[in-house]
Amino acid sequence: MKSDTTIDPGVYCNGISINAGAKLTLNPGVYYLDRGSLSINGGGAIVGTGVTLIFTSSTGANWATANINGNASVNLTAPDFGPTAGVVIYGDRNAPVGTSFSLGGGSSQTFGGAIYAPKGAISYSGGASTSSSCTQIIGDTVTFTGNSSVAINCSSYKTRPFGASAIYLIS
Repeated sequence: MKSDTTIDPGVYCNGISINAGAKLTLNPGVYYLDRGSLSINGGGAIVGTGVTLIFTSSTGANWATANINGNASVNLTAPDFGPTAGVVIYGDRNAPVGTSFSLGGGSSQTFGGAIYAPKGAISYSGGASTSSSCTQIIGDTVTFTGNSSVAINCSSYKTRPFGASAIYLIS
């Protein structure tokens, strides 16, 4: 996508690509990314309030991934109610271990809610940061490099806070 567009909740097969300074606005609801990649680069932007992105595969192959870099901008907030309340990104539990969720490369990111990808390899790198007071990250592996940062004050979101006893660092 190379021009500003607004889309509705539904199933999006074979990925979504945003670049060349284009802005994708998501109306409130659940978006299924069925195979392919959510790719945002080249100054592209994605925004939405009351949104959950579900990364899956209807065929059991080519599982949906995320690749955000190249001066991309993200501003997504999870729904306050319904079955996905508090979850902004959901990685299918049937995805293979190591499914890539790459959030980096100097991008500006606001994820209001939980990023839940239990088998995902989640990477925050470069100047990636979040300006939300609530970004919880659950993955098989989570890697922070460069100037990455997140915040986990979730008192105003529908996510359950977790304490330091739930955070495990492996060196």
